[in-house]
Amino acid sequence: MYFRRGLLLFSVLMVVLTIFSCDEDGDNLESYIPNEEGSTWVYSVTDNTIGTFTRTVKVKGERVIGETTCQIMEDTKSNAPEDVMRTFFHDNEINTVSIYGYESVTDGNVNWTHYFTEAWVEYYYPFVVGSSLTIIDEKGMNPTDVPFIYFPDDDIDDDGVDDTIDLTIIAYVQSQEDITVPAGTFEDAFKIYTDGDMTFHLSTWGDISVEMDNYSWNKPHIGRVKNDTTIDYDTEYIPDYESHSELTTYELP
Repeated sequence: MYFRRGLLLFSVLMVVLTIFSCDEDGDNLESYIPNEEGSTWVYSVTDNTIGTFTRTVKVKGERVIGETTCQIMEDTKSNAPEDVMRTFFHDNEINTVSIYGYESVTDGNVNWTHYFTEAWVEYYYPFVVGSSLTIIDEKGMNPTDVPFIYFPDDDIDDDGVDDTIDLTIIAYVQSQEDITVPAGTFEDAFKIYTDGDMTFHLSTWGDISVEMDNYSWNKPHIGRVKNDTTIDYDTEYIPDYESHSELTTYELP
């Protein structure tokens, strides 16, 4: 059960990876990535596990991690408002956004906090159509060292033997398109394809491969306006996952 929850969490974090947006106008970098305190995005989301719900993402507060002051992005869902996922990120205001960790909270109580041993650069900006970024490409990772999924220990299948994970995530800036969603029409939004391939090497269950495909449309100075995610599991015991979201309202101070 925890294995599936961890992978569904990964789908949420893949969406977080594509929240940040930018454009090819190198002369206009101020507020390139909307991250002012109070910035809020509300999405209508439909997936094949819950149905339709509202997802709210808000920049709220700061936290010092190591020597870096990170901003906090809080993510909540209308079907479980007591649960909050926090993302700790830092924009160097020159060309990169880096993620420093995540935190899960329920009813104000912290379930777990996962700080990365080193920050992961999620995107370089400005975006250029045709460019790509390898976010991670590692083999034989300890599960507790995987930056985008939280595991309490390295024994995923609970048989007393530690397991390993291979993980590759590559983002491609594919094109610019005009996108219409409930929040309006956004011209020349960047279409970004994020390809995630993961293999779990489990001592009892054997190898389980997971393919994750994420398409997002991102408008400079606004944020993500549309997102489609699919996760295919190479096992009959875990159903595949699909999610579609569109921006309904947003507020940028």
